[in-house]
Amino acid sequence: MLGILILMALSYILLHFTNKQLSLSTLLHTSKTFTTLAIGLAWPIIYFCSYELLLGWLVANPYVLNSTFTLSQGIATVLYILRSVIYEELIFRGAIFLAVWKKLGSRPAILISSSCFGVYHWFAWQAFGSPMQMATIFLMTGSVGMVYAYAFVRTKGMYLPIALHFGANFTNMLIFSKDKHIGLQLLFKRFANEPVVPHPMIGLAMIALHFTGYQIFTFLLTRWLTYRKQP
Repeated sequence: MLGILILMALSYILLHFTNKQLSLSTLLHTSKTFTTLAIGLAWPIIYFCSYELLLGWLVANPYVLNSTFTLSQGIATVLYILRSVIYEELIFRGAIFLAVWKKLGSRPAILISSSCFGVYHWFAWQAFGSPMQMATIFLMTGSVGMVYAYAFVRTKGMYLPIALHFGANFTNMLIFSKDKHIGLQLLFKRFANEPVVPHPMIGLAMIALHFTGYQIFTFLLTRWLTYRKQP
């Protein structure tokens, strides 16, 4: 908690000196915040649940309920996700983004903060040693970071990036047990290997959705949400 407060204070100090028509109130909320927050939270849950369940059906490897999963385990995982999301947002869409924005403007800030976000995940996911894996992680997480930074610019607040980030991590980590560091959570795949290989065209479509779908549709959703606010 102390670390989060320090990062929040740092982000506010940087924000104060950017002269970018932003204030602490806009950092935390704007008009119609609740609706935007709810949509931002629900969207990644809907997207990743749809994708994972469809993929499981296509390869005949459905997800099954983890009978050992407990409420206390779920609460602990939610708190872990929330803490990590707030830390990352305050660092990458807070301190780093605002420092670059002050000097160079919003577009370089989006590019540099999202690149730092991609590099950070090399360390977080211990991906060193495999150039292909490092490149994949950088492009995937960097592009996601770019969308979150764009959401920050469009809404002039952190609530939408935090909601999107939390929703994505919640779905992948808690619902579908995608983070090996925290072990099995609510659901897991029935088989270790996929029993069925789908048609190549279907496989390519699923790969495209895996690597770029969330970023593209979230970008479009952010534009719709922010245009929707204008009179």
